[in-house]
Amino acid sequence: MTAASSSPVSLPWSVAAAMKQVRTPIGCVLMITAGTGIFMGAHWSPLVPLMLAFYLVTLLAPSAARNSLIWFAIAGAWVAAVMIQPSAMEDHVYLYLAWLVAIAVGLLDRDNFLDEAGRQGRYLLALLFATATIWKLTSGSFISGAALWTSGLLDDRMTPLLNLAGISSESLTDARPQVTAVVASDGETFDISLSSYSSIALTLLALGTIALEALIAVSYAAPDTSRLAKLRAPLLVGFGFVTYAIVPVLPFALLLAVIGCTVARFERRTVLAFVTMVLVAIVRFATL
Repeated sequence: MTAASSSPVSLPWSVAAAMKQVRTPIGCVLMITAGTGIFMGAHWSPLVPLMLAFYLVTLLAPSAARNSLIWFAIAGAWVAAVMIQPSAMEDHVYLYLAWLVAIAVGLLDRDNFLDEAGRQGRYLLALLFATATIWKLTSGSFISGAALWTSGLLDDRMTPLLNLAGISSESLTDARPQVTAVVASDGETFDISLSSYSSIALTLLALGTIALEALIAVSYAAPDTSRLAKLRAPLLVGFGFVTYAIVPVLPFALLLAVIGCTVARFERRTVLAFVTMVLVAIVRFATL
């Protein structure tokens, strides 16, 4: 009597093949982008089950997810959401919508997907940070630090940053009811009483933010052969560390990370840097 030979248990071919495709750069871009949409769906709840189902498609049937028509359809659903609930949408939703279209365009030529999607992503990041820089430069309240102070009053997550500027938590608590009432009304104002140190610190912080965002815009607008292009990932990761260590907007962090990795053609060190950036946001969110 002979014993039957044993063989190692292996995944079915279809599942193994799917996992292999997911681990490719294009598979990662599609899966992470779809997964980010689940968090983005918080702005309009009907999108959550749609994006969850779409995420599962990118994970379990990655070949089907590489059809550009599907991505155009998902982008269309987000256009509808923006039109139905515009007041519920934040700035990063519009960037996400544009990125969905960029992916759809990139998938029209799958063999050159990373090149095309990377080019589209580079333009999107340049436009995003250029717009943010122009808005801040033309906003007197931001340059003076008043916008940061007001944001800190309305968002407790920014309290540690304001504390570093010499503004106590007690003074923020005392001022919060008055400022909240002013924000909710039209035509009323509120005098900000800050020490010279706090005023200078907030102004320097505002100017530093403008400088960083302007550099990011210039680096992504510059040609790939430019020396400035080498600063893209370090500047964007630095922005993420500074921003999401204070206000952990996880969907935005994921979106910037996946676009940044695509622009960098998934260069290993760049990917690790963006992963660390997202982990910073996750840790900050978990410890709030």
